[in-house]
Amino acid sequence: MATTETELGPTTEGPSAATPAVKLSSRKSDSILDRALRLLSSVKFGLIMLGTLLSCCMIGMLVMQVNVDGFQKYYANLKPAQKLVYGSLGFFDIYRSRYFTLLLAITGLNIILASIDRFPAAWQYIRKPKLTASPKFIAAQMFNAEATEREDPNSAAEKIRKAWRK
Repeated sequence: MATTETELGPTTEGPSAATPAVKLSSRKSDSILDRALRLLSSVKFGLIMLGTLLSCCMIGMLVMQVNVDGFQKYYANLKPAQKLVYGSLGFFDIYRSRYFTLLLAITGLNIILASIDRFPAAWQYIRKPKLTASPKFIAAQMFNAEATEREDPNSAAEKIRKAWRK
């Protein structure tokens, strides 16, 4: 499927040595800001951020937090190494730590930028849905299959009409 990153080359029966099948577009002229915005609006980055946020929430659930009753007893039962590591990483008050707040902010920014990036195409589809598909469009879709029918096309079409009426 042709995207902004690739363009489809000429299609032939076999790959030609002279013409590449896929030509990558150069992005050396992109600024650091463009690269950062592209990263922040990518879905892959969003999934990584959500996974990181989920693991921080799991830590916050498994390690007793400072503002919970019984924290003093829990803290007294910890080994000195656990106290040092948990305390230095901020696990005792993880939901108020700076890195958790930063993770929330970056994840929220990712969701907003990814939505803005994809909204025009979604709105175009809502306003004017594509009702016909060209063979190139169908071939570019991730899941496609071809079938051959040995029957007369008119009788096959009539069978399909009858099936849809049911």
